[in-house]
Amino acid sequence: MTAMIRSTAIVPQLHIDNLSCRYERPHLFSGRRNKTPPAVDDVSFAVGAGETLALVGESGSGKSTIARTIAGLFPAAAGRLRYGGHDLTLPVERRAAELRRLIQIIFQNPDASLNRRHRIGSIIARPLRLFFGLSDADSRQEVASLLEAVRLPTDYAERFPSEISGGERQRVAIARALAARPSLLLCDEIVSALDVSAQATILELLRSIQTQTRLSMLFITHDLAVVRWFADRVAVLYRGHLCEVGPVERVFAPPYHPYTSLLLEAVPVFGRRREAAGDAASPAVTSSPPTTGCAFASQCRHRIDGLCRSAEPPWRQVAPGHAIRCHLEASDLNRITGRAATGARLQVAAAQKS
Repeated sequence: MTAMIRSTAIVPQLHIDNLSCRYERPHLFSGRRNKTPPAVDDVSFAVGAGETLALVGESGSGKSTIARTIAGLFPAAAGRLRYGGHDLTLPVERRAAELRRLIQIIFQNPDASLNRRHRIGSIIARPLRLFFGLSDADSRQEVASLLEAVRLPTDYAERFPSEISGGERQRVAIARALAARPSLLLCDEIVSALDVSAQATILELLRSIQTQTRLSMLFITHDLAVVRWFADRVAVLYRGHLCEVGPVERVFAPPYHPYTSLLLEAVPVFGRRREAAGDAASPAVTSSPPTTGCAFASQCRHRIDGLCRSAEPPWRQVAPGHAIRCHLEASDLNRITGRAATGARLQVAAAQKS
């Protein structure tokens, strides 16, 4: 399975093999921890050097859990995680300093990740002192360079986070991550809370930095227009299960996984009622995912009765580097989903061009 969903065109840098993650709830009286259904179940993918892999799916699909696990902030219940020759199954506090430096994470809300009591210069300088032992004078010079790199005035070093806008705070968070000189950046919905102009500024900034440094990125988002414009490859998650993986140009062209088709239908299209798009991508969700068969079977409009609910779907390679996990053959998927999301796909392409 793992080999099928990886592109032969990339040189893997991050390897995720059969990752499963589970949240446990302590029992109210006994203190014992009750096991819950996996938040991430048997997920495998790779990210190549200088590549951007977008991880997409609705809220609760496990995207942020995967990023936090790679960063060492959440334990893996099963599976193997490697970055270069490093083992990523260790929590962040037990990882070598060099590994902590190489992998940096940027969170959705900079207000929660930036210390409001510290000036911006001090916030950005902390990784410089921690990983490189720079003096105060050298740190100030490097902080100025980093602020310029994220297109902020150098005098922002004397400001507090509360004195700048949300988009500027996110650029400070990016500067702090870049101060460690990482080779892998985990971006967890970093533009979802920003207006369109601020989103464009940050995405252009990251693309420019990536071009200069060959930085690898795992980019978590629910915005398919952003994915179409920014990512190299896409991995689609549904309730902790990987449904489809492939290059952007292939995932945005039929055949689609039935869930990917629903996501594309949910993209607003001029002339279509908003409720129809929303209803298409928001079917009724059961309280817990099924323990057998396809995770999407109960919501799928094209399920095969007697098969999809009882048997795990196979991975089918439909093009080089592009695979879909479904019982339906590629030709059947092309017939039933190829036309369904065409209008939304064109809308995404138009947004990408603009």
